[in-house]
Amino acid sequence: RDWNISREELDSLEKVGLFTSDQVDACIVSRYKTGWAEFSVSEDRRKRLYLDNVLDCALEADLLLGLALDKVTASPGCMVAHRMTFTRVHRYRDCVIVEVLDSEKVTRRYRARVFIDAVGITSPVAMQLNDGRPQTHVCPTVGTIASGLEGVDHEVGEILVSTEPADMSSGRGRQLIWEGFPAGRDRYITYLFFYDEIDSPNDKSLLGLFESYFEKLPGYMMPGRDFMVERPVFGIIPAYWHDGFSLSRRIADDRILMLGDAATLNSPLTFCGFGSFIRNISRLTGGLASVLREGRLDRSSLEQVSAYEPNVAAMANLMKYMCYDSTTDDPNFVNELMNEVMVVLDSLPPRYREAMFKDRMQLGELMAVGLNVAVRYPDVLRVTFEKLGFGGTIGMMKNMMP
Repeated sequence: RDWNISREELDSLEKVGLFTSDQVDACIVSRYKTGWAEFSVSEDRRKRLYLDNVLDCALEADLLLGLALDKVTASPGCMVAHRMTFTRVHRYRDCVIVEVLDSEKVTRRYRARVFIDAVGITSPVAMQLNDGRPQTHVCPTVGTIASGLEGVDHEVGEILVSTEPADMSSGRGRQLIWEGFPAGRDRYITYLFFYDEIDSPNDKSLLGLFESYFEKLPGYMMPGRDFMVERPVFGIIPAYWHDGFSLSRRIADDRILMLGDAATLNSPLTFCGFGSFIRNISRLTGGLASVLREGRLDRSSLEQVSAYEPNVAAMANLMKYMCYDSTTDDPNFVNELMNEVMVVLDSLPPRYREAMFKDRMQLGELMAVGLNVAVRYPDVLRVTFEKLGFGGTIGMMKNMMP
């Protein structure tokens, strides 16, 4: 999928010396003026929350990744080995040996001081280190970059939009949510996604979700006579709920470190892996340089090279409310709850909404929003225990403690 972020946040790529301002600007293919979020409740109660400077820059991912590739290959002693399939990593006291298959199915081995796993959600190393459960939740996402949609406003981004109650065609049900952004020229990118527990009975296949996408697209944006799909976009965004006061997921071992979706430390609500990288790139690169320079490549030291943020971990609790479950929830539960969140954010200073949608919300701010929602929507207290259970409720309280 392509990426959306604010221009201010892209400054971190310049600050660490990765790209120049002109290079970053060249990757921005569209920039809209304002965005909004809205959930499907009765029209007289529906709150459209407007958001400025949030996810308003559409990046051409291939351009940005191409610049990164050029940066690596132009650096002395650096290379990128294309068309390789990872098979295993052997760890020894003083090194790791990474074993891969090339395009001719010939085994190749590379010796290194440390193995960094950036494979993503399918990482077999993350699977092994986390006892076969590297994620607790997922957000299957599909969409298209297309032209010919009717009534599109290319000056506006639609950040979170629901058009109907929970879809009951799969398992325990799922609350489908849309997202739409200008993508440059006359193109528009639309996504359909939902939040779910990893072990729910719902259909999480991207092919099945694509069928729902094309079936339901006219209820969100009507394809015109000249509607044309330029390319599909899709992926499964991983999430991990930390049951404790701090990081509870394995992201490292001696001489092994996971980054990005392989580490699953991002917020699935807004920024996903790209935003997590952007927000933490200085800390990650500085930390990695430090442990390599000092030779501290044990598990404890490498775990400090982490994108874990307590406030983002606490935000994962909101994601759990958005995982619809017909055994505990009314059909429009997610929409009703999120509409109240929009009402509360609209009543608070703008910094609250910007912080929530930029993953900057601190624990005190999150608690302020939660208390205001509970006052407006008291049923959320009952639902909390029903949805999360005793252990999950205690876990949420742990997350909220600094």
